[in-house]
Amino acid sequence: MPSLRSPLVLLGVALAFRAALGVAFHLPGPLPEDPEWAWAFEQGAVAQALLRGEGFADPFAAATGPTAWTGPLYPLVLAAVLGLAGGINETAQVLLAALQVILSALVVLPLLSLGRRLERPMAGVVAAWLWALHPVAAPAAVGQTWDATLAALLLTTALAAVAARPTGRRVVLAGAWFGLAALLKPVTLAALAPVAILAAASNADRAITPRLRSAGLFVAGTLLVLTPWMTRNAVVLGRFAPKLNLGLELLVGNNEFADGQYWAPFHTSQSPNELSLYRKLGEAAYGDDCMRRARTWIRENPERFRELTALRARHFWIGTVRPPELLLGSGAPPDWKGLIKWWAHAVMGVLGLLGALCWRGAAGSRWLVTGVVLTYPLVYLVTHATGRYRLPLEPLLTLNAVAL
Repeated sequence: MPSLRSPLVLLGVALAFRAALGVAFHLPGPLPEDPEWAWAFEQGAVAQALLRGEGFADPFAAATGPTAWTGPLYPLVLAAVLGLAGGINETAQVLLAALQVILSALVVLPLLSLGRRLERPMAGVVAAWLWALHPVAAPAAVGQTWDATLAALLLTTALAAVAARPTGRRVVLAGAWFGLAALLKPVTLAALAPVAILAAASNADRAITPRLRSAGLFVAGTLLVLTPWMTRNAVVLGRFAPKLNLGLELLVGNNEFADGQYWAPFHTSQSPNELSLYRKLGEAAYGDDCMRRARTWIRENPERFRELTALRARHFWIGTVRPPELLLGSGAPPDWKGLIKWWAHAVMGVLGLLGALCWRGAAGSRWLVTGVVLTYPLVYLVTHATGRYRLPLEPLLTLNAVAL
């Protein structure tokens, strides 16, 4: 009889559960009315530019030129899917959903490794089972075109590589895994410090120099992956950075209309005035202008900024809606599926955060577990937050909740 700890059993269950959800809920849904933009938004638009032979360009499905509005990894994935399907069509929908299902199911493997390497092997097994049947992550894998599922796999793999306490060339490889996760979602770099500290702490020599060398090798591995992309951005766009949209994200989350989430009328993809300014200034200068406007508003409204930050923290850890809204709404029938999703998201968020704060495991592992959980959301807490932004962190939160 196959063991319940078997990676193959877990992988099979995760795949079957996600495929069953797709059939039961008719996922993925129909194509949007404006597939050129709304199929996968900025990343989908860049993917189409790649297929046209224009390189990384046109993030708003308009002829705006070269871009670093998004990391390069996921547009490449989407371009490969569109190339196989012959464009944005139902075949592309199915191919992407199948790929997302596989990527989401594969998370059980590094999750098992992470639990074992942090000296919580049973917690790793239970967490892998919870991930296999996760009521939020599983349907998200089938029904979304976002990069969050791949980000969850890469981040969990990177954390498992660091938790192995590598030395020498292996610590460079662990840094490269982390760099790959950052190449997909640059927000991952917010968690670089605690991960580098654990890499240093893993050095058996108590002297400070070898520990600093280990941390340096880890950071070097990360930069080894990121530098070619950032060099391209410096040459083409004038900024040595992995991404250039932070100013806008800060602006759409901090303004007179802000409610803790993204305020669409200020976004370049929704506002003709903002798109016109983007064209006029160019991407890098436009990002600087958005940053200036956002910082001015924050400086003039410090109390409201603190309120919004607290609200964004609630959105990230608990969710953007409340049970009464799902049960009562505006005369509509109760949204039971939404209620289940909200409860799963909120409970796992609270328990995962508490589990990080109370973590006990391998010596030095608190730097990894607590540090990553507290630093990864920082960018979202000052910009804007929705539930799906937490998905890359969800495997680690699941492990924390079980360990708690």
